[in-house]
Amino acid sequence: QQLAGEVAFAHSTDLRIDVVRIESVVPGTIGIHLSADHGRVFGPHVGDGYHLSLGGGVWWSIVDLFGVGIAFHRGLEGGERFTVAIGPLFSNTGY
Repeated sequence: QQLAGEVAFAHSTDLRIDVVRIESVVPGTIGIHLSADHGRVFGPHVGDGYHLSLGGGVWWSIVDLFGVGIAFHRGLEGGERFTVAIGPLFSNTGY
């Protein structure tokens, strides 16, 4: 609801770091990520400021095809978001 309005602009930037590469029966990678999300809503009944949230989390890619991740973000206005994502890599799950 932070970016609810007639027209919205949003952008996310992620820094992903591989921590452990697993070479076993089920190969994969475990890593951490830091991210910054920002955006703005345009319309007659909305404020004129940008919104920014910062956060990070951990992720695990399995066989470099499937991913699991947990993340926490906190907005500068005080809102918080905890997410759990599961799905194929490079889909809309945030990997």
